[in-house]
Amino acid sequence: MRARPRFRFGLSVALVFGLGLGFGLGLRSGAADDCAAAATAGGMNPDGTFRIMEVPVHLGLGATAVPQVDFSHTPESFQAYAEATASDGAEGRLVAMYTFSEPWPVWEMHPKGSELVVCTAGSMTLIQEVGGEELRIQLAAGEAVVNPPGVWHTGDVADGAAATALFITAGQGTEHRPREPKGAQV
Repeated sequence: MRARPRFRFGLSVALVFGLGLGFGLGLRSGAADDCAAAATAGGMNPDGTFRIMEVPVHLGLGATAVPQVDFSHTPESFQAYAEATASDGAEGRLVAMYTFSEPWPVWEMHPKGSELVVCTAGSMTLIQEVGGEELRIQLAAGEAVVNPPGVWHTGDVADGAAATALFITAGQGTEHRPREPKGAQV
């Protein structure tokens, strides 16, 4: 088992993507009207604040940040998001936050860009498949790791525990594959 460098943050971060488990409806990035429309739509407060676990944000071309209101965290909403933001290409990023209380049911891979994973609460194990071997990376609150482009990854939490993580994902072309249950014959 090889160790990968981790990054420790001194600030509490509360923003990011989506694990692919969760790819709503995407507003087009790049226009000020999109932000104004988002502020009055579901999930947004009148003052423009929102809960990142309910309303992910698309970071797009031109340094835009567009809340993805009415995002249902289903495969269909991720598909709609991908289609709505496709013109941003590989430079588009989804920022989302999720809390997990069990192992992720799938592996995922982002072929066109890196993904930043920041553990904001609890602890988790991020598993990367590198050169046919599983690299298990332990993350505690305030620690982060980068999933490089093309690296299959999944995650675990200890039984009875939970972890919250922020994801900033280059999601274009993301692929998923089933994860074998523990102890399954391969």
